[in-house]
Amino acid sequence: MGKKILVVDNNPVVVRILTHFLSGLGHEVQTAADGLAALHILNDFTPDVVITDLVMPNIGGDKLCRIIRDLPHLSHTLVVILSAIAAEAEADLESCGADVCIAKGTEGNVKQHLLEVLEQAEQRKSATLFDADLTLGLDQVHHREVTQELLASRRHLEKIVHHLTDGVCELGRDGRITYVNPTVVNLTGMREEKLLASDFGELFALHDRDRLRRELQRQETSPFTIDQDPPLAIHGHAVNLYCLPLEVEGENSLVVIIHDISSRLAGEQALAAAASRFAALFEQLPEGALLLDEIQGSLPRITACNQTGAALLNLPPEQVRGQSLDHLFPDAANDLAAALLQVRQNHRPQKFSPAGSKLIFRLGLLDGREAILFFRPA
Repeated sequence: MGKKILVVDNNPVVVRILTHFLSGLGHEVQTAADGLAALHILNDFTPDVVITDLVMPNIGGDKLCRIIRDLPHLSHTLVVILSAIAAEAEADLESCGADVCIAKGTEGNVKQHLLEVLEQAEQRKSATLFDADLTLGLDQVHHREVTQELLASRRHLEKIVHHLTDGVCELGRDGRITYVNPTVVNLTGMREEKLLASDFGELFALHDRDRLRRELQRQETSPFTIDQDPPLAIHGHAVNLYCLPLEVEGENSLVVIIHDISSRLAGEQALAAAASRFAALFEQLPEGALLLDEIQGSLPRITACNQTGAALLNLPPEQVRGQSLDHLFPDAANDLAAALLQVRQNHRPQKFSPAGSKLIFRLGLLDGREAILFFRPA
């Protein structure tokens, strides 16, 4: 009985050979050049068997398998990995959901193993197709050191990206996601299988999507940032984006690094609220209050004056700002200089009433740096 079969491979020769072979056996065959294209086909085509390569552009075979296993209507689909690197990759078939792996050897051997798989699939009575080794044809291929080194290098880079605290997405030419690291999974609250092949813009709030898509469609060849006010939001997280356009073998893609700025914004908002509360309290103090700059070696200048202080000095607040202490308090300048020195050295407030002055002063530090001077009539 003929089956519906989807062949996924970016090698057109392999696709042509398998299509001719499987069609000749009476099966209905559709093809895709990578995992992303395969997922488009799977929207309207429900195969009995999926035969996929492992290493492909956009979405690779292992992730395609995971997505297929996450789709309820494909729960009974037989998934076969047909890979030239089966001997080197040491793929964990069970974790990605594949039923069996066939090592790409000679054309004759591959066809023979496919026949075995399809015949045994007819008699399949459980979720596991084979009770023994899940990889066929390993005895007919050889380990290749260069391939092993390249795979090791790729795993090393993937491990680095895997542990980055920033989210990393790769987008295909149509803006659909072809790769995410675990940080993106955590940011969005979605499983990797749901994220892959989805529209990147759909991750964002509805009111942000149009402006985001306009930014992403810019014909840029150099990196660019999307850092807007108000910031973009993903699943309650405020984010900015660093975008890196790539072109590999004529294929364009975009790597997007997602930086979560929620904590920074919360800190800035808390700081602004605290500053606002301080300003309100500063203005409502019943005694005069001056903030002083941090100039060392001379009497500092005034950076802020409250209403009470301005009234005691008989000057508008804007005229007090920028003045020096010896100009405002000429009779107390020496005492103020000595008290300020002690406060900066000991980090303890000072209270004093200079001889001949009609004012009482208190001098202290804010956050251990900025000086604040209180004064009232004696």
